Amino acid sequence: MLIGGLPLGILTIMYFYPVKSSQLATLIYLSIVGGLYFTAYTLVAAPYNALIPDLASNKEERLNLSTMQSTFQAYIYWNCDGIARYFDFKIRYGKWSAEYRSWNT
Repeated sequence: MLIGGLPLGILTIMYFYPVKSSQLATLIYLSIVGGLYFTAYTLVAAPYNALIPDLASNKEERLNLSTMQSTFQAYIYWNCDGIARYFDFKIRYGKWSAEYRSWNT
C-alpha cells in the first residue's frame, strides 16, 4: 500500500490535466496515465481487500463485509459524481458562468 499511494496521488492529478496538443497525443497520454493509474490503484487496493478473510470468521460474514464495502463505495462515488455535476452545471449555466468565462479567457 505504501508503494502505490504516492504514485496513485500523482497519477490522479495527472489524469485531470491531459496534453492538449492533438487528439492523438491526448489519447496516448490518457492511455498511459490510465494504465499506470489502475496499476497503482491495484497496489493500494489489493492488500486492503486481502484483509477481508482476516476480519471475518466465516463465509457469510465475508460476503456481508464485502457487500457493505461495495455498497458504501458505490454510495460515495454516486454522491461525489452528483456534487461534481452540480458544480459543473453551476459553472456552465448558473450564476458563476459569467465569472468563470471572464476568468477563463
